[in-house]
Amino acid sequence: MIARAGLIVGPHDNVGQLPWWLTRIAQGGQVLAPGNPARGLQLIDVRDLSAFVLDQAETHAGGIHNVVPDAPNTTMGRLLDHCVQVTGSNATPVWMDEDFLFSHGVAPWGELPLWLPDGPDTAGFWAVSGASATAAGLRTRPFGESVQDVWQWLRAGGEVRPAPGVLPFGLSHEKEQQVLAAWNSRPAAYHPEAVKAYACEA
Repeated sequence: MIARAGLIVGPHDNVGQLPWWLTRIAQGGQVLAPGNPARGLQLIDVRDLSAFVLDQAETHAGGIHNVVPDAPNTTMGRLLDHCVQVTGSNATPVWMDEDFLFSHGVAPWGELPLWLPDGPDTAGFWAVSGASATAAGLRTRPFGESVQDVWQWLRAGGEVRPAPGVLPFGLSHEKEQQVLAAWNSRPAAYHPEAVKAYACEA
């Protein structure tokens, strides 16, 4: 059996994308939020991935599976909302136009985890078919449960420990404040369609 996992989240994370968002949002205040809040994400909890692999091994099943939810199971907007809720923070996401972020040197993915701008190189990244894994018995928990459990792990002393030579995720406080100041000095800069889509989707 070949299990092709998508992007993995959950307690004992040694990569640090969701933990960075939780830690940043727990600090409160205005939080730089990238692009369209309605952009869908496909994230798999490590416990659901592990259970699927073990179940398949126990039944001697074969095949090749994309072990991801068969459709986006959250959005950037909902992810940040969950982080606000579980941390009890007063943080306010400030959704910024992607071109504005690029013009201020903000790097997708590395500085703002899970942000992938629209483009030919990223088309379909969050639209992988997980149909075969679902048919074979993959069960995925609500994404909010993963966020809650990662926060509990962090509060209990959990620490992200990336592999040697791997740079940590996240935007520095100084750079975030500079970009927020530049954004706040502009006239109303929200994308109406993005906000409308998020409001309808939520």
